[in-house]
Amino acid sequence: MEAVKTSVQHARDNAKEFSRLNANIANTFENVARDNLRVHV
Repeated sequence: MEAVKTSVQHARDNAKEFSRLNANIANTFENVARDNLRVHV
């Protein structure tokens, strides 16, 4: 039973980490797009 709890906790932690990474990637693309627009305008 403890192994199941541990596995579920790892899955939750991984989901949070993927969410955080996706947010960081989205922010990076947004910043790159903004910087490119600023350079070309």
